Formats: sequence, C-alpha cells, structure tokens
Amino acid sequence: VKLYDIQSDANHVVYICDRSGSLAPTFADIRFELLKSIARLSHQQNYALLMMAGDKPLEMRPKGLLPASVENKLKAYDFLRDMTASGATTLLPCLKRAFDLLDKADANTQGKAIYILSDGDFEGLGGGSVYKTRDGKEFNGNDAVIQFLRDRNASKAVQVNAILLFNPDEIAQKVYKQIADENGGKYKFVEPDE
Repeated sequence: VKLYDIQSDANHVVYICDRSGSLAPTFADIRFELLKSIARLSHQQNYALLMMAGDKPLEMRPKGLLPASVENKLKAYDFLRDMTASGATTLLPCLKRAFDLLDKADANTQGKAIYILSDGDFEGLGGGSVYKTRDGKEFNGNDAVIQFLRDRNASKAVQVNAILLFNPDEIAQKVYKQIADENGGKYKFVEPDE
C-alpha cells in the first residue's frame, strides 16, 4: 500500500478520508491520490474506504473489506466521483468502523493498516467526538481519538498512518505524530503545492 509516499506491507487496509468544507478547493487532488493508491493494490489485498461524515462514517458500498479486484477498484471511483467536501472533521466513528472491519479480516493473510487523511485536528465537540472507557472515564476530541487507539490497538496489530493535508497547524501536527508514533505508523505533512 502506498499513499502520499507512506508505504505499508498490509494486506488489509482501511482508508479514512476527511471531506470537511475546508478541503473543498483541494478535494479533487485528494480524490486522485486515493484512487491512485487503490489502483496500485494487488488482487491479494483488500480494502475499505470511509469518509468522515459527522457521527456516522460514509462507507463505500458494498460495505466491508473488499478484494482489490478491478471491479471493486471501479466502485471506489464511482463512490468518490460525485463526492463533495462538506461537513465536520469527526474521526472517531470512522476509526471504530475501521477496527470493526479489520477484526473480521482473513487471519491467514497478515498485515493491517489504516490511513487517515485530514487537514486539521479532531477537537470537535459533537457526539461523534466523545469516547468513554470501560471504567467510565470520558474523553473528547483529540484526547478521545488517542485514548480510543490506546485501548483498541493496545497490541499494535494495526498500523495507523496519519497524513496531515496542507495545514501546518502545530496542534494538528502534534496529534498526527502522536497517533502514528503510538500505533506503529508513519506521519506525513503534505505541503499545499505537493
């Protein structure tokens, strides 16, 4: 798997992409990079594509991890073709869905990865940005994302890569680096002209 020069040996990959309004001017470029990455997947790999869309992710159909066949790659094209950038940057519902999908991946083929693409941090205060631990502690925004990953990916079985698009915000950079560092992944900042 390769996306914005971040490579992974994963056989099971979930792409999570922001589609908030702030990305509207560059969304066509982001769509191109996603489709280029999916096109390079081999037929032995499988993937899912999730878009941040408030409290519930927008998922490519048919839902689930799909074999990277030509037919299923064309479904990604169809899914993204008319997608527009709108809504909020709410990562947590997508992460929950990604881990549910990867839990069901074929255990005979190793390697699981998530690629997160967004242009900001995750400090939203909507219902989709709240995480409660088993012992009742509640986390919001960036803290909710980080704690969820610590709990759900404690074994580091899933490599989580974080790609910050076009916005050099210091808080966002810190959060993305932390997500990648704590989950065996890689962090990349994509410059506006890349």
